[in-house]
Amino acid sequence: MKFIRTLIIAAASAVLVACGGHGFEGEYKIASASEDDILGSLAEQFASDTVIVIGADFVDTNGKRESYDKIIVRESGTKRYLVLIRQDQEQAWEIIDNDTLVQGSGFLKMTLKRIKS
Repeated sequence: MKFIRTLIIAAASAVLVACGGHGFEGEYKIASASEDDILGSLAEQFASDTVIVIGADFVDTNGKRESYDKIIVRESGTKRYLVLIRQDQEQAWEIIDNDTLVQGSGFLKMTLKRIKS
């Protein structure tokens, strides 16, 4: 459970960092944390009060700020991604709509919904 909580906080931080100057700045809450019912309910219990703040070049989760060199929106085919860049590393979050981001793949995905711009 500690691993899931750490993963959720890291993912939330990454999402928040990715939204500055790109139209996705604001406060987000985790709407769902997994396609697997058991993992999803466990993760959502840990993250139910977590607010993720995405700024122009940072993501803040429960007072812990992750800074990035830049956060951009990248188009690839018919999809758009919020890309957080730090040095030579990138982290991409799929943009579902103007208020919804998805981080991760496979059995553990986090869907974040904007609650405040």
